Amino acid sequence: MDLGAPLLENAFVRLEPLDDVHTEPLRAACEADQEIWEIYPYSMIGAHFEPFWIRMRAEQAAGRCAPFAVMAGEWPAVRAGLLERLAG
Repeated sequence: MDLGAPLLENAFVRLEPLDDVHTEPLRAACEADQEIWEIYPYSMIGAHFEPFWIRMRAEQAAGRCAPFAVMAGEWPAVRAGLLERLAG
């Protein structure tokens, strides 16, 4: 399935299709706000980041999700926004 992942932007924010260039900025952003993960049923900090990243990129490659990095100006990704649509 090709969900397509266009660049989406307005005057305030840009959603870029997630790519390897976003790995380390996203990891750093997740580590910077560790308390937020207490409200989620999963974590993206420490040892949890790599398995999450690998799974998300595999789902993206298979066409089952279209993850985006949220950018503000030229600042690195601050969070991953997932627009997910499961196949079948």
